[in-house]
Amino acid sequence: MLMNRRSFLSRSALIAAGAVVPAALTGCGGGRSGADDSKATGLSVHLNGREVARQEVLEWEARRLQVIAKRMSQNLPAALVGELVALLLRPEVSTANIAQERVALAEAKILAGDEAMRRLVATDLLLTNQIVELAVAAPLGWSVCEIGIVSNRGSAEGFARWFNDKSFHDDPYAMLVACPDHFLLKAVPPRGMEVIEITGGAMQASRFLIDYDNLGDLPLVIDPDFPVRFSGAAVNGNGTVIGGLNHRFRTLAEGFESHLAIVFPAALPPWMISEHRWHLACEFSNWITAYIEETGDR
Repeated sequence: MLMNRRSFLSRSALIAAGAVVPAALTGCGGGRSGADDSKATGLSVHLNGREVARQEVLEWEARRLQVIAKRMSQNLPAALVGELVALLLRPEVSTANIAQERVALAEAKILAGDEAMRRLVATDLLLTNQIVELAVAAPLGWSVCEIGIVSNRGSAEGFARWFNDKSFHDDPYAMLVACPDHFLLKAVPPRGMEVIEITGGAMQASRFLIDYDNLGDLPLVIDPDFPVRFSGAAVNGNGTVIGGLNHRFRTLAEGFESHLAIVFPAALPPWMISEHRWHLACEFSNWITAYIEETGDR
């Protein structure tokens, strides 16, 4: 897969700290483009009770690509300013080259390596771990971030097989290319995953382990109408359950439906919920598209 994209790697450069920034990303962010990602046709995304256009999801992704490119160039002040601008002002961005840009960023992260990604966000993790510990300790319970995606192709079972194969057999490209805010998603046997990412609206990265064999004391839904499930607790380095995931899927007469849910401590700011909806829309739209493209399921 990486060999087919050698040309994108040639547009990336190692920098002193071991991180990488794709040169292809530095010129984006201009006027609005009507270009869509043609691979994503057939998806219907619902956020907070409304259907959102594919273009809206692509524009969110394009803004995040720019912010993370700054992070990877070690330009933290510019990245933090970019975080605030993307969160508050929602500037217009071009999506004309987003397919190439997401590939370039993912391959840059792979070229840099896992340890470079850990070093890149090490300071973030010190702060976010303390914040989330305080949020969990607050007597406010949990909040749930939810979205829905319907695909007119494929099946719930087929997507689950594809995703499990990519997740538990360590396909870093598939994990990283889905969302710019992914820094590391790595399988932890037998049924877990280490995740380092910026959750929506957080502006700084967090690290946690997803344990699919541990449901914790979380408000997770078991719905017989959605028989295919990815559910598990998110545990930080101290062993504290800081949230979890509760993704459910069902096959339809034509295609399949996804109900995607993340559990957060309710003490966290409310924009964490609203922004993480976009994060979910971005990553699962890209994962479902990749599943359809790679398997040809109908």
